[in-house]
Amino acid sequence: MNYRFEGKATTMAMGVFPLITLAVAREKREATRKLLAAGSDPTATRKEAEAREPFEATTGFRTVAEEWLAKRERETVEKRLWQGVSLRNRHRAGRA
Repeated sequence: MNYRFEGKATTMAMGVFPLITLAVAREKREATRKLLAAGSDPTATRKEAEAREPFEATTGFRTVAEEWLAKRERETVEKRLWQGVSLRNRHRAGRA
């Protein structure tokens, strides 16, 4: 979509045809027009949203909780393995 923002001509792509249907492209165009009417730069708004996505994906509660649980599980397994080794060593030491 071609538009002007602050006197500067800009082109904003809505997506690639086979992946984006005509209906979706029209919805995106209407959203872009609403942003322009509100006085916002649609390209800058899109870039800000794209920059936010990876950050939210790595710092979301679910992601952090899953990482914590995985770490806790690994530590528990390692602890139990070492406990088993130390019990066997005590048992063998008692025989000698």
